[in-house]
Amino acid sequence: MADVECLSDELGCASRSRPAFGSAPAADERLARVVRYIHENYAQPLSLSLLAKEFHFSPFYLSKLFKRTVRLTYRDYLATVRIMKAQQLLRETPWKVSLIAEKVGFRDPARFGKTFKAQTECTPLQYRKKHRKDPLRFPSQGRS
Repeated sequence: MADVECLSDELGCASRSRPAFGSAPAADERLARVVRYIHENYAQPLSLSLLAKEFHFSPFYLSKLFKRTVRLTYRDYLATVRIMKAQQLLRETPWKVSLIAEKVGFRDPARFGKTFKAQTECTPLQYRKKHRKDPLRFPSQGRS
């Protein structure tokens, strides 16, 4: 899976090379700003209506533009960004899974676990065990 920056870069390239059907270049540029904002603020509560207001879209239009351009719903895209950051933290830190869930913007650790498993086909602890960069750097933490 590509890292968070690659997702952002891919959107930028896609919006510059071929505008979404029915969208103006100005809308594509604004959508690219929305995506950058998501990548910079993924840990904060981010609703579609908040972003629509912040970037002067109607929520309906932003939702449709997002789906058409990014090919994911806004909610799925935000979850993907958060899970990709969680994967990085699982590889690089000894933090408990519940702390990582909070750091990447999930308010409910159970929801984090379900979303993580749906996207990666393994639990956060299974992911950590399989992908840890340096297993000797920090000891196994037991149940997190």
